[in-house]
Amino acid sequence: MESIKTVLIVDDNQINREILKKFLKDHYNIVEAENGQVALDILTKNRIEFSAVLLDLTMPVMDGYTFLQHIQEDSRLKNVPIIVTTSHSESEKEIEALKMGAWDFVTKPYNPDIILFRLRNAINRSQLETLREIVYLTEFDKLTGLFTKNHFFAETHKMLTENPKEKFIFVRFDIDRFSLINSYFGIAQGDRLIKYIAGTLPSLVKTAKYYTYGRIEGDVFAACVSFNGLKYQDKYEFAVDVVDRVKKVLGEYNREFDIVPSFGLYEIPDNSIRPDILYDRSTLAAKTCKGSYIQLYSWYDDSMEQQLKQDQNIANE
Repeated sequence: MESIKTVLIVDDNQINREILKKFLKDHYNIVEAENGQVALDILTKNRIEFSAVLLDLTMPVMDGYTFLQHIQEDSRLKNVPIIVTTSHSESEKEIEALKMGAWDFVTKPYNPDIILFRLRNAINRSQLETLREIVYLTEFDKLTGLFTKNHFFAETHKMLTENPKEKFIFVRFDIDRFSLINSYFGIAQGDRLIKYIAGTLPSLVKTAKYYTYGRIEGDVFAACVSFNGLKYQDKYEFAVDVVDRVKKVLGEYNREFDIVPSFGLYEIPDNSIRPDILYDRSTLAAKTCKGSYIQLYSWYDDSMEQQLKQDQNIANE
């Protein structure tokens, strides 16, 4: 059974609050606030409890406009539907409130059916947008807008299995000593660099017939690119070109950062191999050139995995 939703009524006039409460009490739990400051305190402490707000605009202490401004500035609260209550003669106030983020309005004297209808519509719309936001955050990285790790793997698997005759190369790269950039220049500068790299990826893969790319974590990015039909003579020429282009765009960002990338590449022998395995193998390859200013990329071969198993066996003895 669906739980009863809660609506916050914000109005300095007690009679208005009582009228609204009478209309809504059979459909919603009701909480009251006599001004915008009280309402803001209630919402901040109990955001998850409220499905909508009915807001008067003219109030002491904090009016409705200031309340709307605070709501829009708080990412935790901006998805709460705000329905403004006005009189018939206040169309300019309605327009201003809508510009400031109000979702809808109802006019006085109140019509119970209209209030219930607009509340229900606003709450349903809010729930849909919340669901869309949750789905988006599971599929797309919040900082860069690229595919998240799991979504990148899913889309890569789909691309590989739908094109079994295409030859693909898996590319994994990160920035050497990226943590130093965060330490010396600040996390905000590090985030700007991550966003800059993300913005360059489309231009690096656009010549391929099929491709996917995403942010795995931190400064680690990955791409899967079809090799058939490209201008390169062999995979080694492909690697040199990709590395040179990435070096060029990183060099144009900020010379003070001394940005050195490390690449692990894997020529995919079988398109049915799971993307997480492709990523692990390209990571093994990248480790062999980590910390080198000369060798910026390495291709995976089976000996790397065999060496890893030997090292693990020795560590376990």
